[in-house]
Amino acid sequence: MSMMSSFGNSFETIIQGADYDEVKEVSDRIVSELMERPEVTKVHSDAENSSPVIEVTVDGAKAKAAGLSASSIGSTLNQMVSGVEAADLDIDGESVTVKVEYPEDTYETLDQIKGIVLATGSGSSVLLTDVAQVGFHDSPASIRREEKQYKVTISAEYTEHATAMSQMTLNQEIIEPNLTDTVTTGMNSMDQSMNEEFSAIFKAIATAIFLIFVVMAMQFESLKFSLMVMVTIPFSLIGSFGMLWLADSAISMISLVGFLMLVGTVVNAGILYVDTVNQYRNTMDRDTALIEAGATRMRPILMTTLTTIIAMIPMAFGWGSSGEMTKGLALVNIGGLTASTILSLLLLPVFYCIISRTPKKEPVRKGEDKE
Repeated sequence: MSMMSSFGNSFETIIQGADYDEVKEVSDRIVSELMERPEVTKVHSDAENSSPVIEVTVDGAKAKAAGLSASSIGSTLNQMVSGVEAADLDIDGESVTVKVEYPEDTYETLDQIKGIVLATGSGSSVLLTDVAQVGFHDSPASIRREEKQYKVTISAEYTEHATAMSQMTLNQEIIEPNLTDTVTTGMNSMDQSMNEEFSAIFKAIATAIFLIFVVMAMQFESLKFSLMVMVTIPFSLIGSFGMLWLADSAISMISLVGFLMLVGTVVNAGILYVDTVNQYRNTMDRDTALIEAGATRMRPILMTTLTTIIAMIPMAFGWGSSGEMTKGLALVNIGGLTASTILSLLLLPVFYCIISRTPKKEPVRKGEDKE
């Protein structure tokens, strides 16, 4: 549920681009500007230097003149610094690998690395610094590359000066101005998961609406009455969004599950009323049937709605161990059921009259031939 909150305890953004040096330069500028903002603290980038390493840059022309190559120089340095596996011995039935290394203090400093002498193919030797540049180079803790894009994550923690608008403000004032045509913001795993979950729940809501429409069309054997009952769904949205606004509750995954539940419950009052009107019209005219159906079904409609609303009141107040998590679900259902029930009882008779209205026959004027 913390993933679905628009304002949490931390700020995070992802910078991506095809050129790592450019991405790192942009991320360093963003980090330095974030450090000056009072809304955030403990600003960190995973492209920051973890520890310096010794970098050996081989000069291809000089190495070739000495009868060496970059790969052979790298292999030689690796063996001298890390050692080499010389042989495998079988001791008491167990295989033991013998590794030959220089003493630990042989290549510990930069000067010791620069003093390495390389043997050439002609039997001569050459100093490492004669064919390569050796020096310290800052190294990040990790380099992440996805879909041919280098990605750097910048994170920070909000302070007491932060508000619900801090994330938007930081994005507009710091992140976006530092971006270029080739360096853009990426989507982190949290945002991607949120988008996938929201997309799935919206598909579920759309499927539920379609299935409810099919069931009602089969029951009423009429598309116009089915569409009329479906109007109660937009009625419920008025109450649901209004209740969320009054309670200052953000839309979350749980509140969307509440909308999914609401789709199946708000149509009950409409189905009950329209079905009763259709039954009464077998023995009475339309207007009388509308009035009698309202008087007959008013009590069961209100009772079923009130029992559902009352049952969700404890959840709406956040009572219980998971009350805050499921609060949005209760608010959506309480507001939706209240608005849809009131508006349905008031407007469904009007819609029924409009839909079932038959065109009046034009009177035949005097002097005109009857066909």
